Amino acid sequence: MWAFGVILFNMATGKMPFNTEPYSAVARDTEKQLTPISHQIVNKPITSKYLKQKLQMSDQLADLISKLLQKDARSRLSMSACLKHDWFK
Repeated sequence: MWAFGVILFNMATGKMPFNTEPYSAVARDTEKQLTPISHQIVNKPITSKYLKQKLQMSDQLADLISKLLQKDARSRLSMSACLKHDWFK
């Protein structure tokens, strides 16, 4: 489901929700390489409010993506819950 969230994010914004450049061997450089959205993923949950305001997504799409791009896999939407989401209606 994470991958589906990444694909939706990419389709909606034309960007990846994380930095696609190779990781630096130096740990201190990692924080510098993070894009704003990946920093959000690593440090705190992505909220639909963040997606709506920063990326100007519709309410339904922002809600769906925020529920798919959760760091904790147990917090992500299941496939069946995803297909029942308002964005698909």
